Amino acid sequence: MGHVYQGRFKSFPIAADEHLLSVLRYVERNPLRNELVTRAENWRWGSLYRRTHGTAEEQRLLANGPVPLGSNRLDQLNRLQTQGERITAYTNYHHVHWFGQG
Repeated sequence: MGHVYQGRFKSFPIAADEHLLSVLRYVERNPLRNELVTRAENWRWGSLYRRTHGTAEEQRLLANGPVPLGSNRLDQLNRLQTQGERITAYTNYHHVHWFGQG
């Protein structure tokens, strides 16, 4: 069990498109990676579910991102990741590459 309050909230700007896409993939794959669903878009509490299964009204509430997500997004999210891809995604999400710089 973790602590209820683990310190101050931290946020870091993401300046590079690929860094943003990597962070989004990391977040949207969490339920799949933790075996809570068989496909990433089936996690009912995430925006990916609303983008793929939501009503027209629900989809209107979602803003388009600053970069295109790509036409093969679901394939990318649902394919098995290599260990290297997991490490890269984890470090990108946890802000090792600040301001989009490697």
